[in-house]
Amino acid sequence: MPTLFGSGKWKMNRIIVNDTEAGGRLDKYLTRYMPLAPKNFLYKMLRLKRIKLNAARADGNEILRGGDEVFFYLADETIQKFRLEQTQSRQSESLQIQSQQIGSRQIGSQQIGSRHIQSQHRDIRLDAPPLPVLCLPRRLPSVEIIFEDENILVVNKPAGLMTHSANSGAKDDLVSLIADYLRDQPLSPVFTPSVSNRLDRNTSGIVCCGKNPVAVRSLNNMFASHAVAKTYLAVCVGSIRETLVLTGSIAKDAKTNRSHVVNSDDMDTPFIKRIETRVDPLAWGEGLTLLSIVIITGRSHQIRAHLQSIGHPIVGDFKYGNASLNNKYHLPHQLLHAHTIQFSQQSGSLSPYYQRVWTASPDEIFCQFVSDHIEKGTSYL
Repeated sequence: MPTLFGSGKWKMNRIIVNDTEAGGRLDKYLTRYMPLAPKNFLYKMLRLKRIKLNAARADGNEILRGGDEVFFYLADETIQKFRLEQTQSRQSESLQIQSQQIGSRQIGSQQIGSRHIQSQHRDIRLDAPPLPVLCLPRRLPSVEIIFEDENILVVNKPAGLMTHSANSGAKDDLVSLIADYLRDQPLSPVFTPSVSNRLDRNTSGIVCCGKNPVAVRSLNNMFASHAVAKTYLAVCVGSIRETLVLTGSIAKDAKTNRSHVVNSDDMDTPFIKRIETRVDPLAWGEGLTLLSIVIITGRSHQIRAHLQSIGHPIVGDFKYGNASLNNKYHLPHQLLHAHTIQFSQQSGSLSPYYQRVWTASPDEIFCQFVSDHIEKGTSYL
C-alpha cells in the first residue's frame, strides 16, 4: 500500500462534524484541525482526494453541516506532524485550578467585601462576589474564572496581563492561558477558543471567551452590534460631582498607539470615529473621584483619552495621565477596571444568558487606593 508524506502506511481516519462546528467552510475546518499544515498542502490533498467530505471529492469551499463526515487518507505521522501543537503534553507550569471560597477579602485590617458605595444611579460593591446563580469562583494563575459552562468562559483579567501576545510563541497572554486551561476539556479538535472583547494590558476586568464556534460567532456579533452592556470603574484626577455624557470623535495614531479626541460630533471616517461616554461619579476625596463609566461606543483607549481630554485623566495612566500624580502614588497600573457585563440581546446558544449580569471585583491595589484616598470622609451620592 502506498505511503503519503511519511514512512508509515496511510489509512482512513474519519471525523464527524458536530452541530457547534456547522456553518463554516471545509478549508477553514481543515486549517483548524491541522494548524501546522501549509494551505497549499491541504488543497493538494483535496485535489488528490486524500481528504474527502462525505466520501466524495471536495474543493474546500463547502459549508459544513452537523453530521457531515470528513475523511482523511493520510499517514498517521503526517496528521500528527501537522497537529503537533495540539498534542504536546502540558508543561510543568500548566494551569492549576484551585477552589476559592466566595466571601469578603481582607486588606490590612479592613474588610473590603462588606463595603458599599451608594449612588443615585446604582448600589455598587467594590469587591462583591459573583452573583449567586453563577458557579464558585476558581483561579487559573492570577486569572479568576467568574463563570463557565459548555458555551462560554467569563474571566477576570488582571492588570499587567496582555489579552493577546505580540509574540505568538511567548504564551504570556490571556488567550494562551485560556487555551492551555481548556486543553483537557472535550472541545472540538478543530476549534481554538477565542476571546470576544479585548482589554488593554494595564486594564483589569471581565473578558468573555467562546468555547465552540457557534458561541464565538454569537459573542462576536453581540459585541460588534453593541448588544453587550458594559460598565467600568475608574479613579480620575479632580472632582466630578454630576453625571456627564461626553461626546466627540477619536483618532488613533498607529505609530504611537495613542488616541486623540477631536471636539466634533460629526466626524465618522475610517480614521476618525464618533465616541460617546457616560460618566457617573460614585465618591470623591483628596482631589480624586471614583467613577462608574458606560461606553456607548467602543473605541480603542476611549475611556482613557476621553477623560484626559476634559482634564480628568485616570490615576496611574502613564500614557494619558498626570505624570506628577502618577509618580506620587507609585501605582503599577492605571485604576481602570471592566466591572460588569450584561447581554442585552437574545442570540442563539447564548439566549439563556439574556439579561444576566456578571461582576468582576477590582484587585487589592484598586480597592486599597479607594479606601486610603477616597472613601474615608467622603460624601456618598
